[in-house]
Amino acid sequence: MRLLTKYATGMVAGLTLGLLGMLAPVQAQDAAKPAAKNAAGEKPADTKKFDDWVVACGVPKEQTKKVCQAVQTLTNKEDGKRVMQIMVGYPDGAAEPVAVFILPLGYLLQVGGKFELDGKEVGVLGAERCIQSGCIVPLELNAEMLAKFKGGTGGKIVVTIAKDRNVELPVSLKGFSAALAELKKG
Repeated sequence: MRLLTKYATGMVAGLTLGLLGMLAPVQAQDAAKPAAKNAAGEKPADTKKFDDWVVACGVPKEQTKKVCQAVQTLTNKEDGKRVMQIMVGYPDGAAEPVAVFILPLGYLLQVGGKFELDGKEVGVLGAERCIQSGCIVPLELNAEMLAKFKGGTGGKIVVTIAKDRNVELPVSLKGFSAALAELKKG
């Protein structure tokens, strides 16, 4: 569990905070364009789109090793802001991938997020901690959970924002297997 916590923190603090805006679904369609340097002279992530998932690879600031992640971002249709993000990657030397969900601020942490895939509850996601960009929820993708992700079509995370009010956050698995295969290539 300690490795999972360390990896989740690294995914969020390192590469992902710099990439959050770049990985929105609308912008992910530009994955075929060559990467250009930004104003700070840093090269943005190289991205490839796989249906509802994007694989982003880049070198986090102050590091030398390339990091790749499969990412799905749920945005608010009205204002285009990120509501939820799922990142999947392989910690150094790990055979199994790890998922990190960034859930929105403001839900009841005691209740957690009820996670369903293809209409069946697979568990409750408990937040590790919350930061300015959202609540960090790591999920180890063991063989059983990975099979559900690969064989499924979609699901949802249900969070409680008030005593009697729930919000459903959709999760698409369309393109997940292809994105995971791309991740393995590195």
